[in-house]
Formats: sequence, C-alpha cells, structure tokens
Amino acid sequence: MKRAPTVRRKLDFPLFVKPVAEDASLGITWASVVNNERELRQQLRFIWQTYRQPALVEQFIEGREFNVTVLGNDNPRVLPLSEINFAKIADPKKRIVTFKGKWIEDSDDYKFTSVISPAKVSETLRNRISEVAVGAYRAMGVRDYGRVDLRVMNGVPYVLEVNPNADLSPDAGIARSARVAGMNYAMLADEIVRLAAHRYRLKEPRPRIISLRLKAPRAGAEGVRAIPVSAFKQKAPRVERSAPPLAKPVPVGAV
Repeated sequence: MKRAPTVRRKLDFPLFVKPVAEDASLGITWASVVNNERELRQQLRFIWQTYRQPALVEQFIEGREFNVTVLGNDNPRVLPLSEINFAKIADPKKRIVTFKGKWIEDSDDYKFTSVISPAKVSETLRNRISEVAVGAYRAMGVRDYGRVDLRVMNGVPYVLEVNPNADLSPDAGIARSARVAGMNYAMLADEIVRLAAHRYRLKEPRPRIISLRLKAPRAGAEGVRAIPVSAFKQKAPRVERSAPPLAKPVPVGAV
C-alpha cells in the first residue's frame, strides 16, 4: 500500500488491479477497475489479504477484447479470432472477464458475457491484431501453441497477457478457434504434438492401421455372427470442467 502514490504518478486512472501470480481470472471482480487512490489502496489490500501476493497494476484499456490463438514455432500462424461480447454490460468499466464471468454460470457476470467466434472485424484490423499477437508470442518465447489476449482502443491493439499454457479442454477458447478453422479436437491435439516433436527433432509417428482378414464361415457352421463396427470404437473420456478453488480469505487483523 505504501507504493500506491508511486503507481499513481506513473499511470492514470482508471487502473486495472489483479493478483500477480494467479490464473483463470482468480481475484478479478468488477472492483478490479479502480478510479482513484482510495479504491486502488482498497484493492491492493484485498489482494494481499486474500491471496498473500503482490498485485499487478495496469492501465485500464477501454475497447473491444480479443482472444488470439497462435500455433507454431518458426512460422507461427493465427487461428480465427474470438471476441468477448460485452454488449449487455452498459458500464464500460465493468466490461471485463471476471472470475464469476468465466466460471459461475448463474451470476450476472456470466450471463452478460459471451463469445463471438469468429470475430467480426475488418481485414485491416484482423491483420493488425494478428501481427501484434505473433510479435508478443515470439517475444515471450512461447512454444507450439498459446493464446494472446488483446484490447483494441482507437484502432490500436494493446496486449493484456500472453498465455503459454492456455486451457486445452474441448469447450475452451483454443479448441473453439480450431473448430472455426476446420480442425476438430483430435486434429488440434495432433498438430500440437507434431509441433513439439518437430521442435525436438523427433520423427513423426506414422498412423497405425489394423488390418483384419475374416474368413468366410464353412457351410453349416453355427454360432457365427457379425460384429458391428461400433464394437471397435472407444468412447473418448468425458472432460469435466471445474472452476479452480477460491483462495481462503485472510482476516484483516491478521495482516
């Protein structure tokens, strides 16, 4: 809290405050956007008391928010863009992806936040966003796959964060962008494995083909029956999506 005035001198309000070492939007609420030094101190105190870690304070960028999936190493490529739809939220300072907005389905945050995929943008803006995303991806040394979150204000893309270990579950953003690009989940997983194998100079595994040769039954043979193709198929395990546990609050008097 002693550094709050220093932060204030270097950045202009409104500011965005979040825990420095969390993910999945943990610690992000509508109160994360602060408008004055009193709110800044209050949010810094909340993060320290709740998560026992410093806070990351950033300039709050008003504007459209995009998720950019990038695949590759030497020649990264950008999959179709996704945009966070905040149209149902009137207050621009509440147009953020909070923890509730990402995980708590019966909350207003969740109900008022949706995703547009593919994003409706001009070719010029798409190219500009892609260029910035790939530049950030390379600058951070991301390998194989990753996601870059940006906001666009007055036509200028600003990087919010680079995620080198983004959620790969079938209903998450990367898989969604892959589907728009014509890749099913198996193709996405195969591409990521292929990129990693190439990076380690490993030979790409050849697909395994099982050949079955069935002899025709002898005349009068009994007990011979056809085996349906479905018997050879295995169902993919169901992926359960659950929110990360909330940190246990620390009493104010304990600080």
